[in-house]
Amino acid sequence: MELAPGTLVRDSIRLVRPLGHGSMGSVWVAEHLVLETQVAVKFVHAELVVTDPVAVKRFEREARSAAKIKSPHVVEIFDAGVTPAGVPFLVMELLSGESLGDRLQRGHLPLMEAAEIVGQVARALERAHAAGVIHRDIKPDNIFLCAGDDGRVHAKVLDFGVAAN
Repeated sequence: MELAPGTLVRDSIRLVRPLGHGSMGSVWVAEHLVLETQVAVKFVHAELVVTDPVAVKRFEREARSAAKIKSPHVVEIFDAGVTPAGVPFLVMELLSGESLGDRLQRGHLPLMEAAEIVGQVARALERAHAAGVIHRDIKPDNIFLCAGDDGRVHAKVLDFGVAAN
């Protein structure tokens, strides 16, 4: 399955545009046609499905692990599946903002903002641990910063791909 704008992942999910990519896969903005909203869809690279079964298992574990955690500071997983071509995918909430890694590239955070982010990440990890999930890869690129309704920073923990249950 070639990933391209307009591709239907499911009858209700149509790809809009690529959002990012890495060594394990890609993330796309997609339209949820039933709910009439945008979502993010994360895919494993098709060649990894054939050459690296461990990567596929890790991706499946990410879906299960992240879905168990109920926290405003963990990216929400809506669905998971496999395309007709056998490529695993996750449907997640679409976040607006930037990673903590990108933010730190511009310079230091004010102390109060840094404390707020650390507190929110700690609450997310507390919920993860209560659900029996250990993240194992907390780093600035796996923390996403969104603007909250009150204008303050709202941190979300991403990428539970190397989590342990």
